[in-house]
Amino acid sequence: MNGRFRQEKWTVEEAEKHLQANKEDTYSMAVVTAALFHKLYGRLPKLGLSGQQGEYAMNVVERLPDAS
Repeated sequence: MNGRFRQEKWTVEEAEKHLQANKEDTYSMAVVTAALFHKLYGRLPKLGLSGQQGEYAMNVVERLPDAS
């Protein structure tokens, strides 16, 4: 996280709402996909993300709840 502000982690339901809201837009779905990949594998995937998409993805990573 960039340190400008502290964000709370989402609940699983909130994470699902985020996925639902971003599933139609290719730009946003790339961000969500990258965030989930990072959560699983510890790095962003090689998708050709823009710098802004990478930043957005890392913000999502910080918000995703831990697996239960």
